[in-house]
Amino acid sequence: MWYVMWVRARHEEEIIRQCKKLLDDDEDVFVMYVEKLRRTGKEWTAHRELAFKNYIFADVKDVDDFRVRIRKIPDLTKILQVGTEIVPIYPEEEEFLKSIGGKDHVIRPSRGHYEGERVMVTEGPLKGHESVIKWVDRRQRLVGIEIQLMNRTVEVKLGAEFVKTAE
Repeated sequence: MWYVMWVRARHEEEIIRQCKKLLDDDEDVFVMYVEKLRRTGKEWTAHRELAFKNYIFADVKDVDDFRVRIRKIPDLTKILQVGTEIVPIYPEEEEFLKSIGGKDHVIRPSRGHYEGERVMVTEGPLKGHESVIKWVDRRQRLVGIEIQLMNRTVEVKLGAEFVKTAE
């Protein structure tokens, strides 16, 4: 099960490095990355940035034991809770994040085209998930999606390339 930890901005990777020293073999701690395309001169190059700033995901079986082990990490703020109970993200949220991020937790750019006003994704992680797309910026090669995470709507900007087809 995936749990979400809140940490100070720009400390995500340092906290992950410290947490990994305390993990069991079947546990993982990670951030989700977004691979975006950025124009450098005349070329578009891929670069990575955090999909969810301030958040780290922990894939652990026993969250209480994990919480005790990570208390030694000074900058770690908290594992997110609902009320006073630490709860994992919902299974459907976890499955969606796994489907778009893959095993390496990197959300790569999607490609597609328009059919009239409708966006059709032909390749990439958003294929079959067109309903989460809220906006497309063809010039900057970005797409905005809204997902539910711990009962909150979160907007994430992803790399994408959509072309307008001739009608």
